[in-house]
Order: sequence, then structure tokens, then C-alpha cells
Amino acid sequence: MNGNAWTKNEEDIINIYYEKLSKEEILKLIPNHTWAAICVRACSMGYNRRKISYQLYRKGNLENLLNGSLESYYWLGFLLADGHFSNRGAISLHLNELDNDHIQKYADFINGKVRYHKKRVIVDIQAPEICQEICEKFNTNNRKTYNCPKLPEMTDNQFISLISGLIDGDGNMDIHRISGGCCIRIKCHLSWADFYQKISERISKLSKTPMINVCKGKFMVLRISNNSALSFLKNKTEELNLPILKRKWDKIDGNKISQYDSAKRLNQEINALKNDGKLVKEIALILNISIYGVYSSLRRTYKYKDD
Repeated sequence: MNGNAWTKNEEDIINIYYEKLSKEEILKLIPNHTWAAICVRACSMGYNRRKISYQLYRKGNLENLLNGSLESYYWLGFLLADGHFSNRGAISLHLNELDNDHIQKYADFINGKVRYHKKRVIVDIQAPEICQEICEKFNTNNRKTYNCPKLPEMTDNQFISLISGLIDGDGNMDIHRISGGCCIRIKCHLSWADFYQKISERISKLSKTPMINVCKGKFMVLRISNNSALSFLKNKTEELNLPILKRKWDKIDGNKISQYDSAKRLNQEINALKNDGKLVKEIALILNISIYGVYSSLRRTYKYKDD
């Protein structure tokens, strides 16, 4: 197609759209020429695309990241994990092309544009004042990999939204080979240990599950494998309608509970029947468990009183 003569209509398209539309959009309007040929023709007509690339891709509304919505906190979490805050006030997000649909959701939220480069999908917006405000809000900077941010004051739902974004950006959903259970694992620089310890404590409080310990070694590693905590987080992401990465969260069974919580529920049922005047033998028949199981659960009642 390179040898095709240029028509007046094609040159008009270059005149009108070369400095306004993306590469993909222009190729659809001029399908009979390659992108290289289009660039050469545009250059001969006096256009230099490098002059407008800044405007083309960096237009957007980053103020949406500070509007306090649950979606804004999700994307703030994602950016803290996988984004970049430059010294010049640009906020960039680069993902693998497999996650094109996900980065498009982010672009739609901030009214930005997605660009493509070597199997990467990119959204970068220049907004120094907004970038600075976000960095101050989380006490972070362009070297966030080695400088742990802080958690600002936020509601429980905003916190769940933020941690969901952090998990999608930095976390892995690992499936245990034998049990088939899922585990959320986040691994990063050791400087983030205190940050994730506070997150662990709040997840534990909200999900009413035992606290998840943060491992400290060469790296910081947070593992969430308690079924009740996992179910709580997944169900909350659905309840809050967050734009999560489905390929990750679909690995979690939202109906599973931990052995501890299963034993706790059984203990509550046993005590309720006991308080109604039922004998141990009757309780065993009603709940279809052994008499020994009833006595064993009653002996552990003290474990659940503080929950």
C-alpha cells in the first residue's frame, strides 16, 4: 500500500486530524497507507507529531482522584502500588497489554487517553498541583518504592476501596496446590512493613478475623489466607461496585469461611440451644454432631467471648 498515490481526501484528513487524534484513530481514517507512510506525508506537509504528543495523551481530569468517591480511592490505591508520580507533576500508569480493559476504566475515570508502546498500555497525565496534593495526602514521592506512604483518615468503605486497588496493583492471588484455597500475597520493599501492618490490623478488625502478620526479611510480605478475611474482602468489592481486576478476584470463593469461624458459629448455635434448656444429647441430635463434639465446643466457649 505504500506505493499508493495520496488523494486529496487523505491529505485533508491529515490537515484536520493528524494533531488531534490517536495513531489508531488516524489509521482507521486512512486505511490504505501504513503509519510510517502517514508520518512521512504529514512531515512533508509541515506537521510534527512530537509537538502535540504531550497535549494528545496528557489531557485529563486528575481532580477526579480527589473527589472522595470509592472509585477514586480504588485508583489511588492502584497508583500507590503500580503508578509513578514524577518530579514534574505527571502521574503515569503502565500496564501489560493484557490489562488493556482495566487501564481503559482508569482512563475513563479521569477522562484521559490510553496510548500503546511495546506491548504496554499507558495513561500519563500532567497536573502538577493535583500530583502534589496526592503526594502530600499519602506522604509519598517519585521514589515511593523505597519510601513508605502513610494512611490518611478515611471511612471503612474508602479503606476497603484503597486496599483493593493496592491488591490489584501489587498483589498476587496464589492457589494452594493441595487445599485449593486462595491466598493474597503482596511483596514489596521492607520500608513498607509498618504501612501494611496497619492495613493488616484494620482488615482484621473489619472482617472480625485473626490479625494477619506481616513477614519481614529481605522484603516485606503480607499474606492473607484466612478464608473469612478473603470472603469479606471479595464480597465488599462487589458490594461497593469497585472496578477490580476480575481475573484476580474470581479466584476467591466468597462463600468460604475459616475453620475458626466455622467452629465459632457452631459454638454459638450450641450455646443458644443450651440456653433454651436443651440437653447435650438433644443438642447433638439437632445439630447432627457427636455428644463429644458438643462438650468439646462448650469447653472452648471462652475463646469466642471477646469477638
